[in-house]
Amino acid sequence: MKQQNILILFTLLFANAISSSAQVFLTAPNGAVIREVRYVASGRLNTLNSSTEVEIVGSPYLSDSYAQGSMFLTLGNFIGLEMRYNIYFDQVEFKNQDSVLALGPDEIIKKIVIGKQTFVVDNFEHKGKVFPTYYERLDSGKVSVMAKWLVLYKEMQRAKPMQGDVPPKYERLPTNYFVKIGQELPIRVKNVKQVIEALPSNREEVEKFAEEKKIRGGDPKDLVAIVDYYNSLP
Repeated sequence: MKQQNILILFTLLFANAISSSAQVFLTAPNGAVIREVRYVASGRLNTLNSSTEVEIVGSPYLSDSYAQGSMFLTLGNFIGLEMRYNIYFDQVEFKNQDSVLALGPDEIIKKIVIGKQTFVVDNFEHKGKVFPTYYERLDSGKVSVMAKWLVLYKEMQRAKPMQGDVPPKYERLPTNYFVKIGQELPIRVKNVKQVIEALPSNREEVEKFAEEKKIRGGDPKDLVAIVDYYNSLP
């Protein structure tokens, strides 16, 4: 049944396929792209059209392991897939028999659940440019809290005198947190104070709640507690 569901997913999403020696791109009519990933064991970089393998420090994934998950799309729901999130490429990978496919952030996605984590697609602003990306949704309601990860890739540094090569590596940056209000761009927040400042109403009441409960920091549990309380207000 699982393989049949994936076949249905292909039938619904894909308009055409373009093949190459390295990978296959399958493009939906609205521009969504599902890409066949040439599976490479974690910690390896496989250079296309080359047998050279280079050790890489770190990982591009939120978790290297696959977990049971589901896709909830505008075209239908697909349950029981083995999935993981690739932070560096900002795509969700899922297994299909002997292949690994990847779906980038797209408007067809309502949500994707991987294990106990829920991912949604929303816009992200960087240096004046706005583009869609995956967030983990930590809470939902009138206002929601979302987490966003970033991974940098650092190229190999060739040997200096008396030193060896510095291998390439994926470097995980600190997690960023955002609040989402209505249809506005997600607002980055670092602590409870900034969450309260971003709220469209009831700020004084929320400030009083935070003081009573001694919620002051930037821990995601604190951010969620503040937003939960705000969402409970009439």
